[in-house]
Amino acid sequence: MIGIGTWKGNVQARLFSGDVEVVVIDNNGEYDFDFKLPGKLSMVKINVLEVNEVGTDTLEGKGAIRGIIPGKEIIAEVSCTFSGDTMNATVSIPKYGMGFKIKDGVRIA
Repeated sequence: MIGIGTWKGNVQARLFSGDVEVVVIDNNGEYDFDFKLPGKLSMVKINVLEVNEVGTDTLEGKGAIRGIIPGKEIIAEVSCTFSGDTMNATVSIPKYGMGFKIKDGVRIA
């Protein structure tokens, strides 16, 4: 499986700047993600809807985000590319024309 473990990377975006953790989990042979956001964003919950392998080094998925806009669920798409102990990701929210990158990710566990 691709990228199993805990990764830490940096985000520089309008709504947030700082480090985030991305946990890639083997959930009985299926991929799952857990995103750990710091500070005010720790209340944001992400329900992973699907994750697929793309080639030998990339995971792409969709998730439903709750907690950013009260009463609304936002669909986001993520693409994570892994190379050894490094990771870079792109998160996009097509409906709102927003997105950000998780750069310089490293495996921390």
